[in-house]
Amino acid sequence: MRRKYVTLAVFALVFAWLILIGGKIQYENIFSSYDVNIVSDFRFSDVFVFLAGFVLSFAGLFITDKGYELLLRHYKSVVKIPRLNTRVFALILFLCWLPYIIVFAPGSVLEDSFNSIRQVMGDLRWGNHFPVLYTLFIGLFIKTGELLGNLNIGVLLYSIVQTALMAGVIGYYLSWMLKKGVSAVFVYVSLAFFALFPVFPFYAAVMWKDPLFCCVLLLLSLLLYDIYESGGGMLNRKAAVINYSVLTFLTVFLRNNGVFIVIGCAALILFIYRKQARVILLTQAALLLATAAIQGPIYGKLDIEQDIPAEAAGIPLQQMVRVAVLDGNISEDEKAFLERMLSVEEMKRVYTPLVVDTVKWHEDFKKNVYRESLESAGDFLVSFVKAWGGMFIKNPKIYWDSYCLNTFGFWKWGTRSGNGYIEPRISSEPKQNLYDIKYMDLLGENTAQIRQKLSEFGHKFMLSAGSCFWITLICLCMTLIRGNRCLTFAPFLLLWLTVMVFTPIAFSFRYVFVIALLLPLFLALPNMRTPDGGEGET
Repeated sequence: MRRKYVTLAVFALVFAWLILIGGKIQYENIFSSYDVNIVSDFRFSDVFVFLAGFVLSFAGLFITDKGYELLLRHYKSVVKIPRLNTRVFALILFLCWLPYIIVFAPGSVLEDSFNSIRQVMGDLRWGNHFPVLYTLFIGLFIKTGELLGNLNIGVLLYSIVQTALMAGVIGYYLSWMLKKGVSAVFVYVSLAFFALFPVFPFYAAVMWKDPLFCCVLLLLSLLLYDIYESGGGMLNRKAAVINYSVLTFLTVFLRNNGVFIVIGCAALILFIYRKQARVILLTQAALLLATAAIQGPIYGKLDIEQDIPAEAAGIPLQQMVRVAVLDGNISEDEKAFLERMLSVEEMKRVYTPLVVDTVKWHEDFKKNVYRESLESAGDFLVSFVKAWGGMFIKNPKIYWDSYCLNTFGFWKWGTRSGNGYIEPRISSEPKQNLYDIKYMDLLGENTAQIRQKLSEFGHKFMLSAGSCFWITLICLCMTLIRGNRCLTFAPFLLLWLTVMVFTPIAFSFRYVFVIALLLPLFLALPNMRTPDGGEGET
C-alpha cells in the first residue's frame, strides 16, 4: 500500500510541474517572433499553483486507480462477440482506408519525400539525413513507375503497399490483444478508432518514414511484453532472438534517433534479466558495431553524405542562438564561434523560438557549417560543445526558456498544431517536384472538392501529442502500482526522450506518431494479466 501512494505522489508531482510550466508558455503561432512566443517569469503565487496541481493530480490518479480496480473486479461481457483474426482485422482497416487512397491518389508527397525521390533519380547526392534504407524502399516504387513511364503510378503503388503494411501490423496488434485476454469489446472499440479516426489513413498514404518506423516500434513494444510474459525465457529462443534483431535493425536504419532506442532497450533488458539476456545482448552489440561501420566508413566510401552534428543538435543550437538574439551574457570567443555558423545580425532577423529550421536551413548557415565540418569536423564539434556549455553557465534562464518553447508541444496538455500532423498534399516547390508528380483525380471533377473536405475533417479531429503523453504517464503510473509490464513502455518513452533532445520544432506529431498506435495497449496494460491469472513482476 505504501508503494502505491508513493508512486501516486511522484506522478502527481510530475503533473503539477507540467501544469505550472505549461501555464507559463504564451504563443501565437509556430513562426511568431521571440517577443510574441514567450515564457513568463516565476512568481511567488506559483507555489500555490503547484500545490493545487499536486492535490488535483493526486486525486485524479487515485480515482483512476479505483476505476481500474472496479473494471477488473466487476466487468464481464454479457454479449458473445466473434473473435476476428489478423487477416480479417487487416482487411477491415484496408477497406476503411481505401477511400483516402482513391481521393488522394497517388498519395501525399512532401519536401522530405522529394529529397529521397531526387536521390533515387540521381538528381541529388545521397545522404543519411533521410535514412538510406528508407530511400532504397522508396526507390523500389519510383523505379517501377519510371519503367512504366509514369512516376505517379510508382507513388500510388507505394501508398497502396504502405497502407497494406500498416493495416497488417495493426491487424496483428488487435489479434494479439485478444489472445492476451483483453476485453473483446475494448479491442473492437480500438478497431473502430484505427479504422475511422482520420490520422491513420492519412499516415498510411503519406511518403514519410514515420509510419513504417512507428509500426516497427509498435511491434517491438509487443515483443517486449511477450518477453516479460515469458519471465525472460524467450530471450534464449531462436525465433525471439531473430524477431528482436530484425526489429532493432529496422529501428536503427529507418530513423537516425533509433540507435538510442535500441541502446536503451538493451540496457533495460540487461538490468531486468541479466544472465538470460546474453544472446540478445550479443546480437545487439553486433548490430551496433555493424551500424557504426555501415553509417561511417562504408557510407563514406559510397560518397553518402552524413548528418552534421551542429545541424542534428537542434535544441542546443537554438539555445545558443537565443542567447545571442537576446543580447545575453556571451564572451567574445563564444560570439566569434557563433559567427562562424551565421552572423549574429542575421540570427536576430530569422530566429523563431519554436522552430530551429529558420536558422538551420539558412543558406549561409548550411554553407558555413558544411565548410567547417569538412575542414575539421572533430574540432568544430568540440568548439560547439565548449561554447554551448560556457553560455549555459552564464545564461541558464535563457536556456530554460528556449528549451520549454522548443519542446512544449510534446508535453503540454491540449496543445495541437497542423504542422507535422497530417499534410495531405503534393509539394509544388519547383526545385523539389521535378517529375510532374500530381494528383490523379480518380473520381473526376469532384475529386479536388472531396480532397478539401477530407483534409478539413482530418484537421478538425486532431490528436495532441502533449495530451497523449499525459495519458501515457497515467497508464505508466497505474501499471507501476501493479508492479508489472513497464518494459512495454520503453520504446515510446525512449523515443520521446530523444525528441526532447533533438527536436527542431515544438510541434510535429509525426515524430511521436507511435503513441497514437500504442494508446489502446497502454490503456489496457494496467489490468492485463499473465496466463496463470496472476499479475506480473517486472
